[in-house]
Amino acid sequence: GVRTALPTLGQDAFTHSINNAGTITGWSQDNNGVQQATIWKNGSITDLNALVNTNGFHLASADGINEVGEI
Repeated sequence: GVRTALPTLGQDAFTHSINNAGTITGWSQDNNGVQQATIWKNGSITDLNALVNTNGFHLASADGINEVGEI
């Protein structure tokens, strides 16, 4: 494979897992330094906290993804 730089939410990022579809899980720090659980798909980054109702919880890291996209 080819190493590719991934976008961040503003600061550092770390990847944990990748599935066969190429979706990557991990975390990225936003511009305030807060760690957010993220996925990268087709070169774009998504903060998982913006996708789900966390009911007061904060998703800090996405540690894995399976072949059907479940994190």
